[in-house]
This record gives sequence, C-alpha cells and structure tokens, in this order.
Amino acid sequence: MIKLKQLISLASGLLLFSSLFFFLFGQLGFAASQSQGYRSSSNLTLGTVVSTTSAGSNSLAVASLSNEQLMVGVVANSKDSVVNLEPSSSNITVATTGQASILVTDATGNINAGDNLVISPLAGVATKDTTDSTAKKYIAIASQSFNANSSTAHKVSVSYADGSTKEVDVGAIQAKLNLVNRPPNPNTQNQNFIVALISKLIGKPVNKTKLIAATVIVLTTLLITGILLQGSIRGSFIALGRNPLSKPMILSNLFRVIALSILILEVGIAVGYVILVV
Repeated sequence: MIKLKQLISLASGLLLFSSLFFFLFGQLGFAASQSQGYRSSSNLTLGTVVSTTSAGSNSLAVASLSNEQLMVGVVANSKDSVVNLEPSSSNITVATTGQASILVTDATGNINAGDNLVISPLAGVATKDTTDSTAKKYIAIASQSFNANSSTAHKVSVSYADGSTKEVDVGAIQAKLNLVNRPPNPNTQNQNFIVALISKLIGKPVNKTKLIAATVIVLTTLLITGILLQGSIRGSFIALGRNPLSKPMILSNLFRVIALSILILEVGIAVGYVILVV
C-alpha cells in the first residue's frame, strides 16, 4: 500500500508541476511581443499591416498583395511591447511577434477566433484566409471574431482588379502575429478530421507536433489512472475476501484512490489543453 501511495503522489506531483509550468509559459508566450523601429514619411494608423520598401530597408510601405513578401508586421504602440528595438532614426514602431491589434476586413467573410489572416485587397488591412486567396504569406492568427456587428466595424468601399466594387466592414481585433509563408491552397489539402475538430474546439490552428505531445500526455495519464484503479479495485476485493470485517477501511482507501485518480486525470487533460493553446 505504501508503494501505491508513493506512485500516486509522484504521478500527481509531476502532472501538477507540468500543468503549472505550461500554463505560466503559455500565458507569457501569448502576451509577450517584440517590436522593431522603422521609418515612414507618412503617418500610419495603429494596426496597419506594413512591409519594407525593399529587402533590408528601414523604410516602410503599406502592405499589399504586391509587396507582401517584404511584410514585417503591424504598426503598434511601443508601450505594448515587452522587447522594443528602436534605432535612433526610427519614427514608427512595428510589432513583429506576439499579440497585437490589427486592422481587418470581412471582405472574404466573417472572421472567427483561430482563423489565419492574410492581406486583403485593402492595402494594410488583413482578412480571413480562403481557398481562393492569392496571398503568399500569413500575417496572424485571429484571437477575436469580427463581423459587421463588431464594435469597431465601419463601412468601406473596395475596388477590385476587375473593376467591381464592394462595400465591406473594416475594424480592429487582437491577433497573434504569425509571419510565415502560406502554403498553396492550404484549406484544400487533405486535413485530418481530428486535427480539424480540435482546431475548431480550441479556436486556433493546431500544430501537429503539439497535438502529438498533448495526446501522449493524455494517454499516459489515462494509463496511470487505469493502473491505479485496476490495482486498487483488485486489491480491495482480495482484502474483502480475506477480512470482511475491514470493509469500511478498505472502501475508504478505495474511494481515496478513485478521487486521486480523477484528479490526476483532470490535471493530465489540463496539461494537454495548455500545450495545444500555447
């Protein structure tokens, strides 16, 4: 019985420590941001998506489909950055990583938390990624939803290359910057049903490596819980058969093991969830 209690304490302690570690790491990683100083000859609105005028340049231009490969981030307030690298000649702060406010439009549909954002026909404004998008780079992952009823939404007329115009809503939301190259037609590729389901549940795209890690932790937790319950239940029946008079004490120990097993299982699931959302 001593070995069983030691195993329970060790497993519970490790899982609780892991949960707290990933929770604190996840919160820090989610909130922290880094910014860089650039120069611009014109005033740029906070949240505007920007690119440099040329490779290696310190001068900014409003990002569009024609210069998105030079995209560096979104215009931000230097006070919102944990790490702020601003040369003395700079006059614009650009958030390059972490959480930031970004201008968006519903030109390609309502935006939901977890959607990948790409540059829209409106220069400097992001939009929801779709299968027919010609964008070559992701900008961020939406942390909030946006539609015509959002508090920051206002109407803007957009002119398209074919000469048509469309009235859309533009506003600002919080998003996690994710400046990486966009694979061709990512939404048309075969996607694992489980990955898609979990992505929808947690409100953001799921990294397969994180999914595997979370799955291993949850399955390990289930295994530990199963071993504890199986051993405890089996031992309780054997003990009852040998000494029926000790039934109250045996049942009391059994209920304690069940309660600890449930706690360990909950902690394991929490750790798995935190890994997915970090």
